[in-house]
Amino acid sequence: VRAGGGVLLYGPPGTGKTMLAKATDSEIDATFFRISPADVLSKWVGEAEQNLKKLFDAAAAEPRAIIFIDEIEALIPARRDEGSSIMQRVVPQILQGMEGFDEKDNSPILFMGATNVPWQLDPAVLRPGRFDEKVYIPLPDVAARRRMLELYLSKRPLAADVDLSKLA
Repeated sequence: VRAGGGVLLYGPPGTGKTMLAKATDSEIDATFFRISPADVLSKWVGEAEQNLKKLFDAAAAEPRAIIFIDEIEALIPARRDEGSSIMQRVVPQILQGMEGFDEKDNSPILFMGATNVPWQLDPAVLRPGRFDEKVYIPLPDVAARRRMLELYLSKRPLAADVDLSKLA
């Protein structure tokens, strides 16, 4: 994991893309900024852009940060002439913000995104310096499903006859 650029996690829903982003955060001891379209978008003109500026400023103020954009296709959709005016302003703002952080920056920031539909992303976000790494996250196999059940249910009371292997 290096500062600048980013990692795009893509694959079917429910495969643990968000969990992997959180795990990356823990491994590199970074401040984790998780955003979704609802956190950024607003019906008021200019507010979405201000929300993004605040996000990038807050991340830059940290010694090490991860900006994780869940459902990234809703924030950086492929731009078309008939698109909404807000997305015509928000997409370039995000792209410009991503471009502003690189290895020379004093505050290393890693961008991570998760999507089920990578083909709906604006092509500009996939160019070098933005989401350089693209990682397909497949459906978990039986062993992984069992481990996930163990983790999720570890602090919950279970009946003696619950067989996690059978559930997996």
